[in-house]
This record gives sequence, C-alpha cells and structure tokens, in this order.
Amino acid sequence: MSVFGDRNDRNLRHHIAAAMELLLPRSCVGCGAAYTPECGVLCRNCQQQWRAVPQRISTRVDPLVPLWSLGVLGGVRRQTIINLKEHHRRDVIPAIGAVVAAAVAYLQARGDIDPEIVLVPAPTKPSAARNRGGDVVAAVCQASGIPVTEIVHTAESARESVGLSAIERKHNLSGAVRVDMKAVKNLTGHVLLIDDVATTGATISATVMALTCAGIKVRGALTWAHA
Repeated sequence: MSVFGDRNDRNLRHHIAAAMELLLPRSCVGCGAAYTPECGVLCRNCQQQWRAVPQRISTRVDPLVPLWSLGVLGGVRRQTIINLKEHHRRDVIPAIGAVVAAAVAYLQARGDIDPEIVLVPAPTKPSAARNRGGDVVAAVCQASGIPVTEIVHTAESARESVGLSAIERKHNLSGAVRVDMKAVKNLTGHVLLIDDVATTGATISATVMALTCAGIKVRGALTWAHA
C-alpha cells in the first residue's frame, strides 16, 4: 500500500502523467506512431479514422430516443478511448471534442436535433470519475465548445457493468441514475446526451428515463463508438 494512501496515490499518478504530457512529446494516442508537431496527439491516419458521419444505431435495450454513433468500437477508435480513460491521455480531449462538435453540427444541419442544444454527459459514479482524474466524457463535452450541463450521476451502490448482460445492466441502473434538480432549474434548451461507448443501451435508456421524469426534453443521444 502506498504511504500516501490509495486516493492520494492515484491523484499523484494523475498529476505526474499530466505533467509529463506537457513536458515530453507523446506518441499518437490512437496507434502509437511517433509524435509529430504538425499532426499533434493523433497522426493523420488516426485523425481520418475519427472523422465519421454519425450513424443511427439500435441497441438491445431501447434507448428511448434516437441514438447515433460515430463508429464501431475497434482499432484506432477503441485504442484512443482506452488510452484516454485508462492511461490518462487527456491531451486527446480537444481532438475528440472537435469531432463531437462536428457531429452535432451535422445532426443540426439535417434537422435531426434542435439548433439550440445542450450537451449532457452520461452519468458515471463520482468515485470512478475521481479515479480517472475527472469525468472524461464531461471534459470532451466542454472541449466541444457547445453548452454543457452536468446534471446526472450514477449512485455508488450500482454495480460495475462489465460482465453483466443487457437485462442485468438494465436492472442494475434502474433507479440508480440521479438528477441534480438544482442544476435542472438553470437548464435552457433541449438536451443531447453524450457518452463514450454504447453497448447494450442500458445506460442511455436509464438516463433518458430519469431526465424525462425530471421534466427535461431529451432529443437524442450521441456516442463516440458502439460495440
């Protein structure tokens, strides 16, 4: 056990990783290619892989609203998300934020969502966000330049979803998504829910239900990838 304690040790590792990002050139977040100043944190090939038109998808659990994804969870997309969430490559957040902004503009141009939209990051446990040095989905939403409201989180009592079936995930999240009613009062505009990966659709479904019960109009959901 660290002399700093588990929490302090995690925070120390996060701050060290953040400092290293500023001081040293890093490899491409998506494929590990050598860093080049003209490309930045994603090489040209990985940038191209991330440029995608949002596609309407379906999931095993009804998401209750139109659900769009930017691509299948695999290859460059998968590795980028893993490096962001598990290896603290937060230097890629602005790049993914730009991708989300372009996707939202595309959906608005098609008339699929309202011109005035507010992004709501999908819920996570506060403890999980702390372990990652912050909520990465919320950080990407902020980097998009689109208005963002963080009004939902998952109760700490909810089980981890890894290994659960679609039905188990649905039951696990039933009643576990909490809405910050004080923040709701300041919400203007309709909502587009944002998450990193759509798997069974249970998280999106539970979140849409919780927001709807709170009187919030959810126009759709957009994920960076789907499995």
